[in-house]
Amino acid sequence: MYKSKSSSEGGILQDAERIFTHLTQELHIPSEKIIVSGRSIGSGPAVHVAAGKQVAALILISPFTSLREAAASLVGSMAKLFVKDRFHNLEKISKVTSPALIIHGKADEIVPYTHSEQLYGSLLP
Repeated sequence: MYKSKSSSEGGILQDAERIFTHLTQELHIPSEKIIVSGRSIGSGPAVHVAAGKQVAALILISPFTSLREAAASLVGSMAKLFVKDRFHNLEKISKVTSPALIIHGKADEIVPYTHSEQLYGSLLP
């Protein structure tokens, strides 16, 4: 079984890329048939992969614009002083060329619905 070498942002993103490479190179699954999905913190690696690869679709459930912004939404702007800015979904999502579906409940108490609205806005041409 594969074990990640790092739980840092870079390590997690590398793991997501390794999984994609395994699917396409080892299992010979065409990238255009792969649907990438991520929920909450998993939206970071999902957006990263979909922004850099040609995939069938991207599905995001309760995504955030960035980890720092999600923390600030949850506990206040002071969180920005203590949380590293990771998983820059808002910056990367504009590079996604595949169809995308964003699902987010308006009553979400952890990541505000407005994060999804911003991400959706960045998908529009």
